[in-house]
Amino acid sequence: MDGVLELEDSDEPVVKLGEISDDLYCAFLLPLLNPNSTWQDANGRKLFYHAHALTGLELLLRTDRQSGVSKFLLRAADGAIPVDQARELCRKYSSTQGLLCLYEKADDDDGVIATILDALSSTEDESQKLELISMAADFTLRRAERLQPEQISKLWMPCLAMACDDQKISEMLLRKGGVLDLVPVSQSIETLLRKRPGRRVDDDALRKPLVSLLGGVGFSYSLAESTEDISRRDASRLFSGLVSRQSRALSVNSVVCQACQKALVGDSNVSGKVTVFDCGHTYHDKCCQPEPDEMNPSPTVRECKLCRWG
Repeated sequence: MDGVLELEDSDEPVVKLGEISDDLYCAFLLPLLNPNSTWQDANGRKLFYHAHALTGLELLLRTDRQSGVSKFLLRAADGAIPVDQARELCRKYSSTQGLLCLYEKADDDDGVIATILDALSSTEDESQKLELISMAADFTLRRAERLQPEQISKLWMPCLAMACDDQKISEMLLRKGGVLDLVPVSQSIETLLRKRPGRRVDDDALRKPLVSLLGGVGFSYSLAESTEDISRRDASRLFSGLVSRQSRALSVNSVVCQACQKALVGDSNVSGKVTVFDCGHTYHDKCCQPEPDEMNPSPTVRECKLCRWG
């Protein structure tokens, strides 16, 4: 390893994935693990990476070891790998993970966001989209304290647009634990629907991902499905209005019926119907029916009994 390791000039993988063992890939790094190695101290490791890092990186890229690329780059000491040359190699071999790793090591969050969005826009493969949005979620969780709201919005508007159409993506986001707390899901979905006014949600394939995403940020499924209009009419106005009302319900912590003080969902509400007023207060549908009086024996307009809002 103190000598020169060269690769033939070819864009094709040296070997196909799986033809050689993981141990053999690790052999490239053995000089760093050998207690008698001249590369053991910090300066030695830096010299090793400067001497061999680009060859090792290209070896991993050429053998299609994408996970190995990330580990290799993450373990390198700061400044040990020529960043510009490493980026060119990652672009040459279309290694999104490698590019993300290099940008994140350089604290270039905008570079990470641009790389993810470029990769999403250039692929039609559903499994690759799922993997990329999973990377976006992991990145958002890692950098939560540093990311600005406009950066989160730039990254997640396209991701949520795909999640609204794909149940696998929405379910993956729910499993990520916490990422939906960082993303303005309800406002983003509302914006998406307004941009696509012809959108309809009478198809379960579309409706279920939307309900899943709303459920992930605290809306009960009954709340998310609380109007049958969603399943029959254009969603742009009705659904965005529902999302806005539910957002206000969360902001005032309205999780019980304001009339009977029982849970909105469960045995106390057999029909499952819930009414959310513009003020954000919530009621069982049966508990906010207008009461007749002498002046109005057949009332039709319902209102919040706390705020008198319709």
